[in-house]
Amino acid sequence: MPWITNEMLEFMDERRRWKHQTTETVKREYRRLNNKLRRETDKAKASWWHQQCDEPEELANQGKQDQLYRRISGLNKRRSNICVAIKDKDGRLRC
Repeated sequence: MPWITNEMLEFMDERRRWKHQTTETVKREYRRLNNKLRRETDKAKASWWHQQCDEPEELANQGKQDQLYRRISGLNKRRSNICVAIKDKDGRLRC
């Protein structure tokens, strides 16, 4: 996820240290950290998406349709691993 910063990763590690303790004050601290992290990641993700949408808008204003199409298709493309099953000499399926 490109919007996650090193600061967020450090914050996740700090939150992880509080996770498996059972006292009420520790649980409260974990919830506070979790909520703060969620707010920060949501804000960073929204900012990243706004930045990603600004570039195609500029390309459209400049009339660069080919670059615009490439940029949009790069954002929308879902990448998946496709496994085509093939039988080997022994009749076993291989990917």
